[in-house]
Amino acid sequence: MNKDVIKITSKISKGLSTKVNLSGGIYLVDTEDLGMKNPFIITQVYRKGEIISSHKVDYKHILSTPGFSERFAELMQRQYNKIIEALKMEILKRNKTCGEYIKEAEALLRKNNQEDALELESSSMN
Repeated sequence: MNKDVIKITSKISKGLSTKVNLSGGIYLVDTEDLGMKNPFIITQVYRKGEIISSHKVDYKHILSTPGFSERFAELMQRQYNKIIEALKMEILKRNKTCGEYIKEAEALLRKNNQEDALELESSSMN
């Protein structure tokens, strides 16, 4: 009988992960803390096992601040939510028709919001 012990460790101390189903595609959004010795929060978006997006945030500036735990948790959740929202917006943007962009821009113009209308039209051409 082999009494060797295999210990598996991870540098990841905390994380958030969820599957997001958008327009028939399933994406995995994974946010991880690399720990206090390497104070970064990394959010990666996967599709079919491939990383399609990665975002890294340094948090060493809050390590020694009062209320670190709360501030860290808030930063991590904010990063996670921001990436999920950006993913949703990108997928929705890809699926919009020209007519939908025009209607949205017209609604903004009726509200006298020319700047946002122009930004919307510019982004629709990307």
